[in-house]
Amino acid sequence: MSLADDLFIKMCRDILDNGYSTEGEKVRPKWEDGSYAYTIKRFGVVNRYDLTFVEGAGGITTPLYGDKTFTDLMKDIKLPAIVVADGRLGSINRAILTCEYAKMHGIEVKAIIVNDTTAVDPFLLKTNVEDMERYTGIPVVAVVPPYQGPDIQKVQLGWARSFVDSKKVWNTVLGI
Repeated sequence: MSLADDLFIKMCRDILDNGYSTEGEKVRPKWEDGSYAYTIKRFGVVNRYDLTFVEGAGGITTPLYGDKTFTDLMKDIKLPAIVVADGRLGSINRAILTCEYAKMHGIEVKAIIVNDTTAVDPFLLKTNVEDMERYTGIPVVAVVPPYQGPDIQKVQLGWARSFVDSKKVWNTVLGI
């Protein structure tokens, strides 16, 4: 296990042991059975490390709780963003709108990663990527093709890493 894995496990344990639970509060997300999906939060985690990734889900305007969205969270933690866009029909529009919305709210987008390229013609995908860069002015640092292997849960992460130019990502994100 790497140092990053150890730090991540310790951070998760700290969140579970010392975090604030939303149990008893009105929350938006629900499980399949209709029961509320409460979370445990720990503030200040971002300030502990030289590099921190915070994953969003569903998009920049996705509600978190009450009237708060990922936009509010991103503005509060003051970290630059990497937009993950899909490669399908309409992807250029979605990437431009997301990047412009982030910019309007003072959120710096450093890079775009294109994911979910299922059933996209390679030529169209190439032009989609070029147009995303051209219209947003933001580099696309990785294009992750669809995985069709036998054990998607075990293989997908390592497989996806083979399509990401780590040096390009770090140079773009860290500005070096």
